[in-house]
Amino acid sequence: MIRLLTLLTMLSCTALAATAQDEPQPHPIDVFVEGCLDKNMSTLGMMQCFEQGYTRWDAELNKQYKQLTTRLSADQKATLLAAQRQWIAYRDLEFKALASIYAGVEGTMYRPMHASDRMELVKKRALDLKAYNDLLDTK
Repeated sequence: MIRLLTLLTMLSCTALAATAQDEPQPHPIDVFVEGCLDKNMSTLGMMQCFEQGYTRWDAELNKQYKQLTTRLSADQKATLLAAQRQWIAYRDLEFKALASIYAGVEGTMYRPMHASDRMELVKKRALDLKAYNDLLDTK
C-alpha cells in the first residue's frame, strides 16, 4: 500500500511538473504592465501603466510587421499591407466606439478599463503577427 501511495505521489508530481512546463510564459510586456500596476493602483497610475503597455505593444506590433514583410513574396506583402491598412481602419473605429461607450458611464474605474481595452486591441494584433512569423519559422 505504501509503495502504491509513493508511486501515485511521484506520478502526480511528475504530471504537475510537466503541466507547469507546458504553460506559456507571460510576454515581457505583460510582465511589465503587471509590475507597473502592482506599484501604483491609483486610477492615474493604472492609466499610465496601460498607456505604457499600449506604447510597448504598438512597438512590438511594428517590429513583428516589419519582420513579416521581409519574409514574404511580393504578392504576400501586398496582401499583408492591405490587411494591415484595414486593421488600422478597424482599430481607429474601435477606439472611437470604445471612447463613446466609456463616455456614457460614470466612475473613475472606467478610465483605466478604457485604457486597458485600447492596449488589449493592439496587443492582439501584435500577437497575431507574431504567430504568422512563428508559423514561417516552422517551414
